[in-house]
Amino acid sequence: MYTYYSPMLLGYMANKNQIDLHSAGSFDYLYIMRKQKPETEFRNRIIGYYLEGIINIIKQIENNLIPNTVEIVATSYFFNDRTMNKLGFLSKEPSLFYRINLLINFIDLTWMYSLSKGRFSIPKLWNAKKASISGAALIENKAFILELHKKLNKGS
Repeated sequence: MYTYYSPMLLGYMANKNQIDLHSAGSFDYLYIMRKQKPETEFRNRIIGYYLEGIINIIKQIENNLIPNTVEIVATSYFFNDRTMNKLGFLSKEPSLFYRINLLINFIDLTWMYSLSKGRFSIPKLWNAKKASISGAALIENKAFILELHKKLNKGS
């Protein structure tokens, strides 16, 4: 059911038509991120893993393991519109199903979000956005994604 593209980014029921990206679960956070300090280091490491996963998807598209017509989607409460646009993602309103899923996972999302902030913080689930991009458009934005990943890794 899950395909890991990096330690913290996975695709749920990924197929040739769509990859629905999700952040890793609680166990992954506890196991993989246990040595990261809360706040900036923690947040940058997670973003680095997300970008690593996107880079792995790009490589699979380039190697014809995934068709470039695939739609890559993700729903989250922490997307930044400017960065999403720079990465080539289009912003949409998430479906009711995804909003309910976020609410069901409220406790998990709260403690993981709090670690990224370095203090107790409640995520703004009502600000959730759905991002989507085609495989071809993702490849077009490869240089920017690689550069952003490189900058994040320099800081860690």
